[in-house]
Formats: sequence, C-alpha cells, structure tokens
Amino acid sequence: MRDLRDIKLVLDKEKMLFIKANGVLPQERSEFYFPMEDQQGYVSAINFLSDDWEHVMLNGYWSKRCPTYEEMAHLKDIFWKEEEITVQVHPKKSEYVNNFGYEYNLHLWRNRNVSERAEKALRQRIEKMFEKAKEYYRQGQRREVLIEEDTKVVLIFCGDQWLTWEEVCQIKQKYWQAEEAAVQFNISQAFDLNKERIIMLWDAEDFDLPLKEYV
Repeated sequence: MRDLRDIKLVLDKEKMLFIKANGVLPQERSEFYFPMEDQQGYVSAINFLSDDWEHVMLNGYWSKRCPTYEEMAHLKDIFWKEEEITVQVHPKKSEYVNNFGYEYNLHLWRNRNVSERAEKALRQRIEKMFEKAKEYYRQGQRREVLIEEDTKVVLIFCGDQWLTWEEVCQIKQKYWQAEEAAVQFNISQAFDLNKERIIMLWDAEDFDLPLKEYV
C-alpha cells in the first residue's frame, strides 16, 4: 500500500482532527474526499502495520448508490502499487455486515503478509483466466460463463456498460450458495477496465479473507 501521507486526494480535515485526537497517525488511518461521477464521495483508508489487512472503503452515500466498477478500479490505483493485488469480497450471507453504519459502502482489501512470489503467482493465474475469457468473447459470448477447473470462476461479459455492484451480486447468488463466498480482484485500471468489459468472480475457498467482511 502507498504511504497514506502521499495520497493525492483532499483530506477531510474535520475527521482527521478526530483521528489525531485519538492518537492515530495519518499514515495509519486517513479520511479523504473522493470525486465520484455525480457527487462527492468519502474514503476511509486504514493501514495499521499491526493488522494483517490493508483496507480502503469508499462511501457513496451522497450519490445514494454504491461506487461504480470504474470508481473502484480508480481507487485501487490511487492507494496501491500496480504489482499489488486487492480483493473485493462477496461474503457468505451470515457474514454480510456493515459495521461502519452507512449504506453504499464498497471495500478494497489486501493482505500485507502475502509474499511477493505468491502475489506474482496470483497475478499470473488471473491473467491466464482473462485470456480464456477473451477467447470466449472473440467467439461471441456475451453472457456469463461458468468455469470449473481447479477452482470455480464465473466470467461476466458486461456488454455496453459495466455492471453495477448489485448486478454482480445477483450473478454471484446465481452460481454460489448463500453460505459460500466469492471474490473479485483488482490489479490496475489498465487491466480491470478492459475493452471487452469482462469481470471475473472467483470462488473464495482458496483465498484468505478478512476475519469479518464489510460490504
């Protein structure tokens, strides 16, 4: 994760005063404004070295909607380096919570304990699956495709515009049981915002997840 003191977003000074008053350093947690497509959003970024997970949350409350796929891809590039991979979690129904008390939040996570070698291997795995997805696209596929090899992956072909979070959740519910989790990865805007508009949902069983997911 990038140093939060170097992030090129406008700080929420009122929230930062509260954070400072509680003895938290700005490199450990910072609050920012984020320019969403139609309204101003708010970002909470958390990077305590004592925690396993780096975490960024984007709140679309003022837009009365969840952040878009494009906005989350942009957020990933702002807070993480290109070689770092983040994950969005579609949790089990019993673990679907929102402890931040707001609607319209989406979250990016990265486990800081993952080795560089393991992260590189995951990237290669994602890129290999994407090449398979592009082959389906070239063959004219414009709906979702279920791949069941070493793990379950659903390839989503969005068509003329990126699907909303809610629409992706509906597809997740179609292919996973209520008590099964799925994930989608963010690598970079250049990769995630591919011209084919392909989103990949992965079965979460093989991946480490935060102890409690927030969606």
